[in-house]
Amino acid sequence: MSQDTTQEFARRLQQAMDGHPEAPPAHGRQKWLMDRLAKNAGLKLSPNTLHKWINGTAKPREDNIRKIALVLSVDEIWLDKGLRRDSARKRQDNEARGSRPIWHLAALLSGQGHTVSFPGVEEEAVHLYANIGGDRIGFIAVEASTTDAQRSYVIPEPVGDNRVIAVSENTTSKNNTVCLTFHDLTDAPRTWMGGFSVIQGEMKGNGQFEEMGSKGVFTPAPNPKELVTTA
Repeated sequence: MSQDTTQEFARRLQQAMDGHPEAPPAHGRQKWLMDRLAKNAGLKLSPNTLHKWINGTAKPREDNIRKIALVLSVDEIWLDKGLRRDSARKRQDNEARGSRPIWHLAALLSGQGHTVSFPGVEEEAVHLYANIGGDRIGFIAVEASTTDAQRSYVIPEPVGDNRVIAVSENTTSKNNTVCLTFHDLTDAPRTWMGGFSVIQGEMKGNGQFEEMGSKGVFTPAPNPKELVTTA
């Protein structure tokens, strides 16, 4: 990793803090960010580590950049690479073909006898299509960033008429089997952050997902029909 890359990241990190309405002036800002990351993203840092990020002598891992972007309400790709969502669209769409949630959802739909296809790289946020009941339905598949029982989902925008499906993988301790849970979050209120939106909530019993600040409880959708019709 070059020195220029770490310094450029540090400048973007500073810009993100400058633009956050709750960020204090320069004095106390580092502690504010440390506390916010620990509380809202489960990321506990030493003062020395954060000092290196802010001063451009080191750069976080991608998973930590994702958490920083989330708590500062900025675009993850911009914070990481300095790219805007539009200029990174083609690369993202190509990378999305290998995304585990997308393939899990494609397998579920095709296993139920529905024809699944993938969009061209120039299309917007949609990840895959399925022909269901004579209709061509677009799907966006997302996975969670998890901290204990809390989960957050970053959703590429614009969603349009597509369905937003959260795919969760859970490994049972009894026989080390991976179980998949699908939640239809299409109608869940989202926090718009420019180029993407965020849904935050808590996992409840029986696989239910409850959005923070809302009375809505989203239950698992076990089949493609419910993925399309369940609010």
